[in-house]
Amino acid sequence: MIASLAAACIFLLGSLYFIRGKGSSFLLRLHAVPENDNGTYDLNRICRFIGFVLLLFSLGTFLWCLGRAFHRDIFLTLSFMVWIGTALFILIYLNTGERFWTLREDYVPFSQALKAAEESAAEDEASGQIEDIFGSISVRGRVAYGAACLETAASALQARTEKMGEFLELLWSFTSVILFDEWEERAEAFRTELETFSSIFGLEGLEEEDKTLLFQLQREALEAATENLKKGQSGFTLEPTIRLVKLMWKNGLPLPSMKPFHRSSIEESGGWGDPRDPDFFRDFSLENR
Repeated sequence: MIASLAAACIFLLGSLYFIRGKGSSFLLRLHAVPENDNGTYDLNRICRFIGFVLLLFSLGTFLWCLGRAFHRDIFLTLSFMVWIGTALFILIYLNTGERFWTLREDYVPFSQALKAAEESAAEDEASGQIEDIFGSISVRGRVAYGAACLETAASALQARTEKMGEFLELLWSFTSVILFDEWEERAEAFRTELETFSSIFGLEGLEEEDKTLLFQLQREALEAATENLKKGQSGFTLEPTIRLVKLMWKNGLPLPSMKPFHRSSIEESGGWGDPRDPDFFRDFSLENR
C-alpha cells in the first residue's frame, strides 16, 4: 500500500516536471541526430508527452490505492482501465505518424529535388540554344526582335493601348537611331514598377497574370537596349533577350520568325549592327524573297 502510494507520488512529480517541457537533458540520445539530416526531434513535445503519460499512470496508481484502502472494486477496475488505456494510447499514438519529428524549413523531398533538377537542366539547355541562335544577330536585331515579341504579346492579350503603342514605336526606332543618349533618355521615361505598370500603360482591365507577363516582357525588352548603352558593350543585350524569349515560350505565345533579324549581323559596326529602318525587320514578307 505504501509502496503504491509512493509510486503514485513519484509519477505525479515526474509528470509535473516533464509536462512543463523540461527533462530534455534526460533524452541524450536525441541530441545525436546529425545537423545535416532532413529535420530534428521536438524535445519539448516529447517531454510534454512523457509528462502526460506519467500523469495517467499516477491517476491509475492513485485509483489502485483508493481501491485497496476502501476495499472498493470499482476503483480497482478504473485503475486497470486507466493503465490499459494508457498503454494502448501510447502504442497507437507512437505508431501512427511522425509525432515528434519536424522537417527543416528548407528541406526538399528527393522526388521534388529531382524534378527541379530536371527542369533546371532543361531550362539551361533551352538558354544555350537561344544564345546560339541570337549569338550571330546584332544588338539592333536583338532589340527589334524584343519589340516584335512584345508587339505579338500585346496583340494576343488585347493590350495594344496608346501608351503601349508609343513604347513599341520607341523600341522599333532603336534600329535606326544614331544619337543613343537621346534615345536612352526617352526610354527611361517608360521604366516603371509592377505596381504602377498597368495604370501607366492603361491596362487596368487585364487579368493580373496578363499584367505581370506584359510587365516582364516590357522590362526585358527595355533592358535588352539600355543595358548595352549603360555598359558601352554589345554583349549585355543577350541575357535579357534570352529571358524574353523564354517568357514567350513558357506562356504559349507565338514567337516571331527569326529570318528578318538574321539580316543584321553581329559582324556589323562592332556588334551593334548598321542603322536600319524598322521596316527592314518589320516587313516579314522579306522571308519569301
